[in-house]
Amino acid sequence: MQESQPDYDKQFGRSFDFPKYTDKYDTNTDFSLRELLLLIWWGKIKKGRLTTAKIPKYFIFTYNLNVPKVTQKFIDKGWLVQELVQELVQEDDRYFLSKEANQVTDFYSDLWEMHQADNFPICLDEDFPNWNHGKLLITFYKNDIDFQNKLIDYYHKLESFYKNNPKFFSDKQMQNNHIQEIEQSVIEAQNVIDKNKKIIKAIE
Repeated sequence: MQESQPDYDKQFGRSFDFPKYTDKYDTNTDFSLRELLLLIWWGKIKKGRLTTAKIPKYFIFTYNLNVPKVTQKFIDKGWLVQELVQELVQEDDRYFLSKEANQVTDFYSDLWEMHQADNFPICLDEDFPNWNHGKLLITFYKNDIDFQNKLIDYYHKLESFYKNNPKFFSDKQMQNNHIQEIEQSVIEAQNVIDKNKKIIKAIE
């Protein structure tokens, strides 16, 4: 019975711990996609981001970036410009993107949406060429729908086994508990399917 449980890795052709980057994509710049993602983050605030802004931990733990070093590379290239901004009685040093940097981040803007799709095994370098403003996600969502349907079929088989083999449990209460857990799992899987269908419709 356990062997009939659908395999996530086989369904998607990649495991959930699939690498978030490979640095194999040629960006035609001096930077990798994960480094350009950091540049996008620096430029996301129109009024400029504080030079002392707290760096999101995912740049360190997920994308393995030496943020101060990469940021300095942006500054040295002239892509990140520091300016003193007066706001009421307070003066702040902020970073702004240069015109060239803005052109680059406009071209690679999809990276931000890609890195936020953390419910699927997305790889910046492998998936960026086919991302198509998020339409590649449709493939992932349809795959997930198929996977959830397979899970539901498996749950029904398991529920039938539980109901037809009461001696498998030490008592009736334990049997009922396991059956209830299975029924709840079916509901959760169906909710995921319904949610995915709505998302696909919105993307299309």
